[in-house]
Amino acid sequence: MPAKPGILRRRFGRRRAPYAAPPVVDGLPPLDEHGEAAGELAKEGPRRGFYLLPNLLTTASLMLGFYSITMSFGAFINPRPGVDYFFVAAWSIFAAAIFDGLDGRVARLTKTTSSFGVQYDSLSDLVSFGLAPAALVYNFALRWGYHEAHGTGLGWVAAFLFAVCGGLRLARFNVTTDKLPPGVFQGLAIPAAAVTMAFTVLLFHEMGWVAASGATGSYWLFLILTVALALLMVSSFYYPNFKHLDIHKRHPFGTLLFVVVALAVVFAQPVKTIFLFVMGYACSAPLKWFLVHRRGGQETYAK
Repeated sequence: MPAKPGILRRRFGRRRAPYAAPPVVDGLPPLDEHGEAAGELAKEGPRRGFYLLPNLLTTASLMLGFYSITMSFGAFINPRPGVDYFFVAAWSIFAAAIFDGLDGRVARLTKTTSSFGVQYDSLSDLVSFGLAPAALVYNFALRWGYHEAHGTGLGWVAAFLFAVCGGLRLARFNVTTDKLPPGVFQGLAIPAAAVTMAFTVLLFHEMGWVAASGATGSYWLFLILTVALALLMVSSFYYPNFKHLDIHKRHPFGTLLFVVVALAVVFAQPVKTIFLFVMGYACSAPLKWFLVHRRGGQETYAK
């Protein structure tokens, strides 16, 4: 008499042993054979997938950064008068900064934050706000000064320093963000430094200070600006953090009026207005430090 299916399943079927998590040693999570925390891939990995919307916004930021790099080197290959390669490259960096600001806010609003998104965002920022501005300023101004200075190489070094300090700024942010006082950044944020560089280039376009061979007469100005922004990114200055600005609570009527007037001014003179804002933001922390320490005081932040 043939055995019943149920008996065969019980006899030959394999039972999966219950998973027992490895013990925690000295307060540290156990590591698997690849050096990753055990159980991490079960929470977030290829099988579980990733959140689509915030990562699409990060991808858009990365794409614009890559597009900016191609435009910068397009001008390097064919720098003819009237070809707005630099102009497009600078605006691409600004557009990338907008998408970079949206991805984190959308992830928080939709409760789709993940460690994958955090790491992907950092890698995207290094391209869009580290490499792209470095390529832009090198091809726009520092390359021409390099040839005129008889091969000193200072322009290349300054552009590379900007990219390196941007990477160091991102790495330090990832490991120290939870240890900072609330509402501040330590060092100039890399998107702010990139936008400052981009709008400096756009201001030269706006004012007509660009020759047929690029910003030839502004080599030393851009050299100093590039080095200064690079050092500000890895400095210990505290900058205001607007990421957690609450736009849902009630504000005074004067706040609405101020925002309307500011938007009108930006609409009338976008390049000059945004340049003044980002340059003022970049200079605010060292200026505040100078004024406070000149009076013999010390900066304090409420917990």
